[in-house]
Amino acid sequence: MIRWMTICIALALSVAFVGCNKDGDGPMSHSPSKKNSDTSDADEPEGDEPSGPVNPMIELVVANRGKIMIELFEDQTPNTVKNFVFLCDQKALDRNAFHRVIPGFVAQGGGMSAGDTWRWTIKNDGIESTYERDGLNRNLTGTIAMARTFDIHSGANQFYINLVDNIGPEPQRTNLDKNPREPYCVFGRVVEGMEVVHSIKQNDVITSARCTQRREDTKYVPLVKYNGETTYREADPLK
Repeated sequence: MIRWMTICIALALSVAFVGCNKDGDGPMSHSPSKKNSDTSDADEPEGDEPSGPVNPMIELVVANRGKIMIELFEDQTPNTVKNFVFLCDQKALDRNAFHRVIPGFVAQGGGMSAGDTWRWTIKNDGIESTYERDGLNRNLTGTIAMARTFDIHSGANQFYINLVDNIGPEPQRTNLDKNPREPYCVFGRVVEGMEVVHSIKQNDVITSARCTQRREDTKYVPLVKYNGETTYREADPLK
């Protein structure tokens, strides 16, 4: 089953939490799809500018709330994206609840209930990522990130969506970005349905989580470390 993941930070909170914070509303302004700026106009045909590979898209349906569309940052956090898509493909997120919702902070889900333990963990892609600190990996409003314990490589199946810009300044607002050497791995952002996200209440159920767009040349099977094992290997299909 699934462990109660904590993404707690140094801010004193009266409630035990798995990695959340407070901040002011602010839209995501950076796009993960970067166009090639090295090619001159003379080298390009007239018409649309060239673009990179598409990013995976997730359709998350919350009972009695609505649909949320999430774009995943595959180039920046490849294994985390594979893990999330794999969980969706295996229907591991279906019928799970948003078990922790803190207004003005985050909505967290993916786990069956508090204290449960998932069967594997993944490495924190945020450590190796090359995306800018002022760009895609920030805990801004609408971004989705991995919940974890104090162990930076303890992310598994639980995630959170930032309801506000959780980037400080403290103590007025929690700063989930304050330690870039031990980041919370931001791996996507909400591109549709933010009003649904803001309407989520604790214990609201995820009806379904489906990958509606993916790259044809990517095998969406993550490298994971199973409980009791010491090395990483490809995840097995869930039974």
